[in-house]
Amino acid sequence: MKNLKRILSFFIVMGFMFVMFGFRVGVKASSFEWDLSKASYSSASEDLVTWTGTYATMTVAKNGSSYNANEYLGGTNSQTRIYNSHLLTITPSSGYQITSIDIKCSESKYATAISGQTWTNATATSSTTTATITPLNTTSAVSVTAPSVIRMTKITITYSAASAGQSINITGTAYALVGGDTVSLTATPINFASAPE
Repeated sequence: MKNLKRILSFFIVMGFMFVMFGFRVGVKASSFEWDLSKASYSSASEDLVTWTGTYATMTVAKNGSSYNANEYLGGTNSQTRIYNSHLLTITPSSGYQITSIDIKCSESKYATAISGQTWTNATATSSTTTATITPLNTTSAVSVTAPSVIRMTKITITYSAASAGQSINITGTAYALVGGDTVSLTATPINFASAPE
């Protein structure tokens, strides 16, 4: 009878572990966009144009170009253009991470051109009129220097809440097992922006 209780305790523990580890751990991603055919920027000067959002900030700096940073902006025009040597930078806000950036261009040649540049802290690919930028360190800025004129109509940012060391700590009541071994289990989500799925 004593051995039967130990065996049953073992299966209860294993069942609990199965339930706890059966959850898929993850953080939900969301997206937002800057419509660059409109005056969606928050400030603009000859040296710097800034787009500010809750989850990220984007800037275009003149960066020694012969064209001003605010040379051709949405609102007055149907698209936003960056020119050779302009520095495009996208920075996640504190507490957030950027997992993907889609730059929609007016023609495929512009998507190909900007994705073909060397990005700081990112890799880039293009498909038709969209350049997709994938940050390497998702909580740090990505940037690129424009090789020539790039005509952009929209930028979509995919983001999620950043968290340090997401994990599930499992401890709990000790059960006596066959052979005198014990197991302690309790599930505690750590550093999740929302409950793990």
